[in-house]
Amino acid sequence: MEPLAQIGVTDDNLICLEMLKKYGYIDELQEGARFAASLAIRKKLYEGKDLMKVGTKLNTRWNTSLLDVGSYFRDLVMYLNLCPESPDIGLRSLIILGLDYIYDHIKDKDVVLLGDLIDD
Repeated sequence: MEPLAQIGVTDDNLICLEMLKKYGYIDELQEGARFAASLAIRKKLYEGKDLMKVGTKLNTRWNTSLLDVGSYFRDLVMYLNLCPESPDIGLRSLIILGLDYIYDHIKDKDVVLLGDLIDD
């Protein structure tokens, strides 16, 4: 399979990223994408999911190699065998799953505490 040149996310993912930026948790949206992928791995949000089928109507946002400099996340996707068909799609899926999880927990809150998401 051809590597993904660009990583896209959903409309709700973009809203979530903008909220994280507004609350001062990130300076750039890419930082939020990396955090979301990390959270998805930590919380095992990928379990029971076909990562090749996560996300629809995606908005292209970032160059894959610039988002994942050094291929850290893509190497983890391969090492953990999360998406053997494509580590790029696996990374995109982790970002989407992580942002969906974050958004579900912060969308109706006046105060956002990300530490609560990591520890719950």
